[in-house]
Amino acid sequence: MTVDIQFFVSPPQSSRYQARQKDEFGVTYYVVCPYDGSQCSFIIGQVQGEAHITVTFTNNSFTHNRTMEGDEISSASVYSVLTTSSPTVEFSCNCDLTGAHIESDVPVSVFSVIYYVTTLKKGG
Repeated sequence: MTVDIQFFVSPPQSSRYQARQKDEFGVTYYVVCPYDGSQCSFIIGQVQGEAHITVTFTNNSFTHNRTMEGDEISSASVYSVLTTSSPTVEFSCNCDLTGAHIESDVPVSVFSVIYYVTTLKKGG
């Protein structure tokens, strides 16, 4: 039996995003993103075979600054469809991902991503 898995990114709560998994059994899981309405990233990791993943973005600003590991998104529009056999797909954005909705026809995992940028200065 195949269970469709659905995720969505809700509005920030306590300065964090929550990506919630909901399936027909009513189970909910949480993945947090440490940013306040900007620079949010998440990785979709497959746990079996080839997946057909649908990502719906409600924020038009997501049409910029995406990165992918695996097949390209078929459209840079708010509604994007991806079929991939790659183990991971990454979405990143310098904007607000509130309302993003992820659907997959096979079980997948969604992880938030934390990027640290440091500048090293040489002493002289």
